[in-house]
Amino acid sequence: MAIEGAAEFNDDRRDEVVNPKLIVAVLSRSTEAYDRGDKFKFYRSLPTFCEYVLADQYQPWVECYCRTAEGGWLMRFSGREATPTHEGLKAAIELKTIETKIELADIYEDISWEAPRDTI
Repeated sequence: MAIEGAAEFNDDRRDEVVNPKLIVAVLSRSTEAYDRGDKFKFYRSLPTFCEYVLADQYQPWVECYCRTAEGGWLMRFSGREATPTHEGLKAAIELKTIETKIELADIYEDISWEAPRDTI
């Protein structure tokens, strides 16, 4: 999470920041639907929130969403390719809110992937 200025919290809860600019979520099989659905819906209601990054934990794969000037949300595409994801260790993502570019090789440095376990 990236915040501009001091963190602001939801009432007395110290675990709910209400002024993030950027949030990065690591997707798992059990949380992916929630991270893309209700959680993202809640995040979009925060006025300061303007960039959402979803990173797969099983492969080097990242998806980026950004708020438009009109208040809508767009999936950011990777370079000239007609793909909304950033895939493979040679890919990179550009984070507009913190004005930086990060290669997936750096995000996934020292990670060894195991085959995902099927959940019952």
